[in-house]
Amino acid sequence: MVSILHNDVQFVFSQKQKEIEMPLRELVRGFFDRVKKASSGYASLSYEFLEERPADVVRLDILVADEAVPAFARVIHTHTQTTHPAQHI
Repeated sequence: MVSILHNDVQFVFSQKQKEIEMPLRELVRGFFDRVKKASSGYASLSYEFLEERPADVVRLDILVADEAVPAFARVIHTHTQTTHPAQHI
């Protein structure tokens, strides 16, 4: 799922309020840090859990010497899977 902007309100003194529907995974993976960095630490964030929804994800295994290492495994969206082909280092 992509993020959906529901409400964009402009207040006085260039303050803004945005209501965005986004996957919890995006919030957990650094969205809050990016908001704080973009606002020089002045932004605040509150969120509300809406509901569980199915996601189109796959498990990404990292191989070391042709063996999967469980500690390096990640769950990624299938769109990410198709945009980043396998790489050998």
